[in-house]
Amino acid sequence: MPETTKERELDVRFKRKRVTLEQKIREDRLNFIGVAEDGKKYFVKLWRCKEDFGFLRERDALSALAKGGGHPNVLTEHDSGTTEDGPSYVVYPYEEKNLDLGYLIRKKGLSPEQACKIFLNACRGLEYIHSSRVIHRDIKPGNIIVKASRDEAFVIDFNFAFFGEESYDEKERKDGKTIFGTPSFVAPEVWLDIDYGCPSDIYSLGITLFELFTGAVPFDDKSATKIALKHINEAVPDPRDFNQDIPVSLVNVINKALAKNPKSRFKSATEFAYFFSEAVSGDYSLLDTVKYFFCFWK
Repeated sequence: MPETTKERELDVRFKRKRVTLEQKIREDRLNFIGVAEDGKKYFVKLWRCKEDFGFLRERDALSALAKGGGHPNVLTEHDSGTTEDGPSYVVYPYEEKNLDLGYLIRKKGLSPEQACKIFLNACRGLEYIHSSRVIHRDIKPGNIIVKASRDEAFVIDFNFAFFGEESYDEKERKDGKTIFGTPSFVAPEVWLDIDYGCPSDIYSLGITLFELFTGAVPFDDKSATKIALKHINEAVPDPRDFNQDIPVSLVNVINKALAKNPKSRFKSATEFAYFFSEAVSGDYSLLDTVKYFFCFWK
């Protein structure tokens, strides 16, 4: 990346501190690592205009989540604004050694015990999100950040979140956008344009659990249309075809989370976590992990 760019010169701030954009994370997205005057690093998301629906969703969802006092398993500390040049932004604190769960799955960087802890963290985070009347709509390993200790995690990215503002969706549908989320994690009822609610997030969390313990998603293809048809019509593959060490009890939990009928899934992320814990507690190497987390469940 060039030493000076138009983006780097924008007046981006976090709690009144000017943040200089130093490093672009991905070329296809306006995501940066920024540095403030005091040397602290921040994660910065830019949108090209102040009326961008992704920015408006993220801003509104974060405000709703902050009203509840925040949660350790949801990234809510932030600042947002619109620069004089037009782009809107959201700024978050940044820690060097934090990694997204998707990366750790690909690199096989978690032990089974750590995987259980991370999943329970994700459940706690999603329960808080839903209790704040926010639907995330893009739950996936890439939006679960694992701390350097590898036993704590938090949910991020509310670019697709729904918080009672239907006009955002209606305007984007007029522009041709009909699906909000990542195709491999989108629930059948969403593809059918029937509904998008808490059960849809539970489904996405179920896909995340499947990938966490198998290294693969159950439905995948280069074509989003073919992925949609698989979610709608095909039975969930047996996770043991990918990982023979997965207990039958955990397979049953995954299948319930991925039920085609939203009413047949877990009623909440807390219920999902409870039955997940019951399923893995038969493995004595995981039993202490499960007991520890339920002692501190909030």
